[in-house]
Amino acid sequence: MTDPNVIETAIGYLGWHRMADGQSYTGGLLVVNEDGFPQEFRCTEPIRPSTVQSILYGDSFRKYMFTQLIGRNLFDHLSLRPKIVLVDDDQLLLIQDELPVHVAHLARLDDDGDVVQVGLDEEESSTFSLSTPQGTRVSVSLRGNEPARTAECRTILDVCAARMDVYEPFSRVSAVLEALERQPKGR
Repeated sequence: MTDPNVIETAIGYLGWHRMADGQSYTGGLLVVNEDGFPQEFRCTEPIRPSTVQSILYGDSFRKYMFTQLIGRNLFDHLSLRPKIVLVDDDQLLLIQDELPVHVAHLARLDDDGDVVQVGLDEEESSTFSLSTPQGTRVSVSLRGNEPARTAECRTILDVCAARMDVYEPFSRVSAVLEALERQPKGR
């Protein structure tokens, strides 16, 4: 039985922002349809580790923050679930083990068309490239080398890439998180 809250061709864009104080972070998850129209947006309140948390978590705090406090928390609060969540920061790939959907890293291709393999071992990942009608060329990297999962992701992203710039929504997530930081408290 399929989940009625899953949109077959929707894509989630997960991002984060370090706030001006240098100690706090926010995260955002934008879900768009195949045309790039926003369907839902969620963001965290500022996350600032206390001294005790920093000591207790040590080097694992960033992983905990990205996977649990940002990624998992935002995904769990969505009312509409995408079939795939895209990230543009390889630190966010850690969320793959936490979510029941595909997670892939998206990176722009360089001028030579070289695929950027970000933070992933070639033998333990799969990578393919996409082009959009707007001329954007990107590489898509998934953890694990599972042909069926890669094919499903490619099918979804091919549909979307034919109708929208699949990289552009990351800039919207960043812009919203930055705007929320500048917004006066209580608004």
